[in-house]
Amino acid sequence: GAPRAADSAADAALREAREYYRNRGVPMAPALARQRLKQAAEAGDARGMVAYGWLLANGLGGLRDVEQAREWINEA
Repeated sequence: GAPRAADSAADAALREAREYYRNRGVPMAPALARQRLKQAAEAGDARGMVAYGWLLANGLGGLRDVEQAREWINEA
């Protein structure tokens, strides 16, 4: 079947987050990576949930929030 719009949005968010975080072609920007991964996680993408949880757990791109990190990772 055709990909759902949420899948496409989540995939785009994941790709952009990786670029921001890995510093490939764009300035390293953990806060932007975190924002895009949150979008992917909220769209229901398990990869985004785990990656966003990891950033939360480690305080990258914003404040550390271990409890919320655990929730996102468990949701995935």
